[in-house]
Amino acid sequence: MACLTNNVDWAVRLTEAGPCANIIQKYEENPLQTVAGHKIMCRYSVYLKGVVPLEAHVSKRVQVLNAAKKFTMQVPSFGDEGVHLCTETCPADFYSTLADHEQMTARAVDAIRSVLRAFQVQFGAEIKEASEDLRREIYTVDIQFDAKKEKASV
Repeated sequence: MACLTNNVDWAVRLTEAGPCANIIQKYEENPLQTVAGHKIMCRYSVYLKGVVPLEAHVSKRVQVLNAAKKFTMQVPSFGDEGVHLCTETCPADFYSTLADHEQMTARAVDAIRSVLRAFQVQFGAEIKEASEDLRREIYTVDIQFDAKKEKASV
């Protein structure tokens, strides 16, 4: 895998940079995994009805993706996309079979809300000035959960 940067400080700052947060996120070192030990990521659809005031809805249908290979944080695996990128689709009903999927959704919605509010604070005036405050958009947001499902990262 090609290296984007060797400047870790720069990459970490991107996770705190509002709209850039959807490009790079802090890597979860102990992610939620399948019973076979493959990393899992949850993809939520967000229907953005307005930014100023903020009005968004998160779909109850969640797409779950998993990595092709068993997860490890061993250094030789860092360039292995099969270990770290979630590209394989789980069955459509997988998410709803998780006993605590409602709590996971609540955590995901809180994480998405935080990102949208930060975006609103940073760019709300510009959006209103450009008369784009009522623009409708649909986004997919990838959420990484830690193994205990206590943290949800956008």
